[in-house]
Amino acid sequence: MFKRIFSRIILFTLACAALINARAATDADAEFRLSGKPLLYEPEVERRPVHLANIDSEYVEFGPYAGLLSVEDFGANVVTGWRLVLHPLPWLFVEGARGTSAVSDETFRKNFSFPIFQDGQLTALTYSYVALGWNLMPGEIFLGRSLALTSGVYVLGGAGRTEFNHESWPTIVYGMGLRVLPIDWIALHLDVRGLEFQSSLLGRRKMTHNVELNVGASVYF
Repeated sequence: MFKRIFSRIILFTLACAALINARAATDADAEFRLSGKPLLYEPEVERRPVHLANIDSEYVEFGPYAGLLSVEDFGANVVTGWRLVLHPLPWLFVEGARGTSAVSDETFRKNFSFPIFQDGQLTALTYSYVALGWNLMPGEIFLGRSLALTSGVYVLGGAGRTEFNHESWPTIVYGMGLRVLPIDWIALHLDVRGLEFQSSLLGRRKMTHNVELNVGASVYF
């Protein structure tokens, strides 16, 4: 009986001491906060400076590009061109482009002794289009610990015309790309495009699927 009473007295004493300590800590914390002084246990996090370029407030973008255009049945050749882009909304843009490549029928001349083009082994292919684009994934690309570049992934689709071997065909254009801004008025592009148009150069009319990969740069103004 005596041991049970003694145990209860000890437990009651410890509980009172814990309540007194908790009350004292709460009062000290409130006093520090009211005084405006930093708490002793507040962590000090050193923030590193990060440079992040923003898209320029101007909404017109213009610049050149170059890459490879693979024309169905004729192989891949260098393509160059210019693009003009309007940004009426942060998530929407309108792109117009014109590109030129040289296509060869050397394979047909060597293997089948059958020339395809009227003007010789090489002929020019020129396309132009207008497309509507959507910015899907705006974000940043980090280079090292202190440099972050604004970037964005986009898709586009539109229509235009392709001039090839003295003929002109309506063309469907679609693709996607990556835009990176090293500074707020210059953009670097990496694009993959598909150009589809009907052709009858090989004797029968068919829809050709042509793929272009290009890199480019543009300025905002």
